[in-house]
Amino acid sequence: MAKKIKVEKTELVDAFNKWMDNYINHPEDFRREFQSIVQHLEEKKAGKEPTYGDRVTEYLLALLLE
Repeated sequence: MAKKIKVEKTELVDAFNKWMDNYINHPEDFRREFQSIVQHLEEKKAGKEPTYGDRVTEYLLALLLE
C-alpha cells in the first residue's frame, strides 16, 4: 500500500530548489540522468513499468526530509 504524505506547497518549492541547487553544484552526479532516460525508454519499449518515477520520488522525499 502506498504511503500518503502531507506536504505544504512551500515545502515542495524548497525541495525542488534544493534539487536544482544540487544539479548546479554537482553536475557530475547528474550526468547519469541521461542513463536514466535511456533506461526508462528501454523499460517502456519492453512493456515494463518504468522505474524512473520511483527513483525520483525517493530523491524528492529525501530532500523534503532534510
